[in-house]
Amino acid sequence: MGCSALDAHMKGEKHTRYAASQESTVPLRMFATTGTNASARPAVPFISPGPSTNAFTAFAPTATLKAEILWVLQTITRHHSYTSNEDVATVFRAMFPDSEYAKSFTCGKDKTSYLARFGLAPFIKRELLSTVNQGSFVIMFDESLNRTTKRKQLDIHVRYWVTDETGSRVQSRYFGSQYMGHSTAEDLLENFKNLLKRFIKREALPQTPYKLVRLDVVDHAMWLSPKEVDIGMGATAVIKRMHLNPDDCLKKMKALVQKFLQDKQLAGGISTGDVISQQFENVLHSEAKELEFLSFSPSEGCRVDVFLHQKLSQSYPDLWAFCKKLLLLSHGQAEVERGFSTNKEVEICNLSEEGMTAHRLICDHVRVYGGDVTRVPLTKEMITYCATARTRYRTYLEEERNKKEEDGQRKKRKMMVDELEELKRKRVALEGVCEGLQNEADQMADKAENSGGTKMATLITKSNTLRHRAKEKREELVGLKADIEEKSDALRHLDK
Repeated sequence: MGCSALDAHMKGEKHTRYAASQESTVPLRMFATTGTNASARPAVPFISPGPSTNAFTAFAPTATLKAEILWVLQTITRHHSYTSNEDVATVFRAMFPDSEYAKSFTCGKDKTSYLARFGLAPFIKRELLSTVNQGSFVIMFDESLNRTTKRKQLDIHVRYWVTDETGSRVQSRYFGSQYMGHSTAEDLLENFKNLLKRFIKREALPQTPYKLVRLDVVDHAMWLSPKEVDIGMGATAVIKRMHLNPDDCLKKMKALVQKFLQDKQLAGGISTGDVISQQFENVLHSEAKELEFLSFSPSEGCRVDVFLHQKLSQSYPDLWAFCKKLLLLSHGQAEVERGFSTNKEVEICNLSEEGMTAHRLICDHVRVYGGDVTRVPLTKEMITYCATARTRYRTYLEEERNKKEEDGQRKKRKMMVDELEELKRKRVALEGVCEGLQNEADQMADKAENSGGTKMATLITKSNTLRHRAKEKREELVGLKADIEEKSDALRHLDK
């Protein structure tokens, strides 16, 4: 009987699923290194493995997890739904019956979801932050309507310098998204004031909305001088064209250096600015006259940042450091707006807002490697993040469950408070009605004392009727007070 029970348990669906998940979990020893201090603990005799030990038993968990990571990358970059992976493990086992990896492969809807959101996306975000923080960077952003969530989606991109075996270049990466609701009247008023501050003197701007809508913007006396008008970065970027005249180029470069000095964005101060101007003048009179400079064309496949790095980084280090800052500056919203088409592709997957952000991060990461998931390096850190993704997924589910319970308690308390306030309002109104009926009955009785005959009888009848109604209302008031006390006790019990 015992053997039969064990055999039945081993073939059960729950045991099979648990055993498969254990096989796909990467043990900690796969990421540990052996210490060199052998004298710290007593020696343990080494037992050689039996004949059943092979490469698969030693490396199967890591190899299977790598296969699952590649499959998740493929699913996301092709914008397939997570549900399409529900029975993919069964299909792989049927396609590759001799593969041990296919037997341990499990990548259904839930696993695809938490590997992407709690494994790959956090790893990519951390690596991106680490790389960006090594030097200067520029933030770009733009917003569009997300048709799935019906909310404005603000996409954030970061532009920074990257140096690898292929050279140095500027790279733009997707960083994340923020989802925004509707603008309030206060937001509109604040933005309206900010726009007026661009060309209206601050002392002329009224503080109240009533006076603000009656502001005469045509009055020249309230205008700023042309030099003080803030035309914005977009309009300033229009004045970037450089003429072939070297003196004019040098003048514009000195103006840029002066602007950086004013904003305290140039390390070394005025002396560094003089060195940059001198090196730029040397470039104009020597390298800039060479055939390679004169024949350079970005449309022929050579990037401006790569070309300048090759020509300036060694001979003119100060000038090159300044040019790196200039090249990082955003010259438009093309990079951010290009991601809106990716947003539309992601929206068809019916993902949550956090899922969409994770989806975009992964797609952008694969794009860096040419869009080929097989070229994405599966580093030890990435595998570690993915191996612990299920733990973060469970923590997230627990937090969401607690948040849902707290929201339920908050809504329940608000409903009880509203009901209690309504009962108190009824009590006040009922007390007023009782007092009014009692006063009116007393007045009728007083009039009856000063009257006689039929009129006295009529007044006494009306007085008694009013007293009877007042008595009924007082009985109703007693029941209402009992309900208020009961609701108050329930509210106090809920707050404990």
